[in-house]
Amino acid sequence: MFFTTYAHDGATGRLGLTGCLALGLLSGCADPSGERGTGGGASGLEPPMGTAGTDGGSGGTGGSTGAQGPGTDGDPTGGDSTGGGDTGSDSGSPPLFDMGGGAGGTGAPPTCEVVDLDVPFDPPQIGFVLDFSGSMITSTSYDGQTLSRWGALHGVVGALLEQFADKVDFGAELFPSDGACGVTSEVDVAVMPDNQQGVLAGIPAAGSMPWGNTPMGAGLDVMYGHLAQIADGRTQAVVLVTDGATNCTGNSPDEVEARIAQAKASGVATYVVGFASGATDQLDTFAQAGGTALNGPTSYYDAADGDALSAAMESIVLDAISCTLSLPQEPVFPEYVKVRVGATAWPYVQSCGNLPGWTWSSEYDEITLCGPACDALKQSGSAQVEFACTAG
Repeated sequence: MFFTTYAHDGATGRLGLTGCLALGLLSGCADPSGERGTGGGASGLEPPMGTAGTDGGSGGTGGSTGAQGPGTDGDPTGGDSTGGGDTGSDSGSPPLFDMGGGAGGTGAPPTCEVVDLDVPFDPPQIGFVLDFSGSMITSTSYDGQTLSRWGALHGVVGALLEQFADKVDFGAELFPSDGACGVTSEVDVAVMPDNQQGVLAGIPAAGSMPWGNTPMGAGLDVMYGHLAQIADGRTQAVVLVTDGATNCTGNSPDEVEARIAQAKASGVATYVVGFASGATDQLDTFAQAGGTALNGPTSYYDAADGDALSAAMESIVLDAISCTLSLPQEPVFPEYVKVRVGATAWPYVQSCGNLPGWTWSSEYDEITLCGPACDALKQSGSAQVEFACTAG
């Protein structure tokens, strides 16, 4: 598809067509009024230039000079307008759009019916892989309380589920599931929309007694397998939360790293949160393999207590939400597209960089919001996209 360029004639208010809008509906650039000339009547688009050897008609009697007609080779009569302002015949197509021209026109840009779309982002699919090993009984602080690490983690997960209930599909897998080195063969809680109650019902209560070892790789395997089964093109991610180092047969650091890297290669990022963990080298390696390494003292999210854990996991969920939106239809005139989030209008930018605004990530069916505009989208859930008229 390419678009039309218009040159405005200030004297007549007409918009001259200098390029053709290539649509399946349009086989040529025709005068949209179905007539030629301007004498005594409204003006439309200029018709296309004739082919080599084409001659136009002369002005009519008592009217304005007719527009150049298509004519045939050597035919000097192919577009005469007649007197009284009447115009000559035309075999062109009917108008596709109201171009805002006409006698006494204002010279305004082409307009047609405004389309205002509410475009939500696609909810990402996020699976929590949570450490329920014996060390999670250790005390920590969260929201002004002293409780076990598991109790704090449970509270943080509950708050996230409530905050993002209508924006993210959540599920969960625990390790271990048997107080030793085992995990469930099927995911503990399937990833699905509006899953706050499902997740909280499917994991142990805040006051439960965690126990067992740390089969981290086995827990990841179950969640990766589940995400592969439900993949539908949306963003998928795993959030691994642990307070220790991986152990158990088949769960060595190298084996866990390989699993994480394989998932990343298939499009699933893995975020790593160390909850008062001393296994810095392992967790750094895992975060790097998962494609989510931070630029800081550690590559993983290092949370010393429950409040830091809450901040880290909120940051992760926000990061997993994409600010690229697919439009349900294409604009005919992309230069007239406007994007708002709530009451705030954001400008078009050539590329995101450090600029706030929006840009075309795929012309002209996909946009990406940048910087503060992206942040606003993640909180609101949708953007309002306005353009002059719909494709076709």
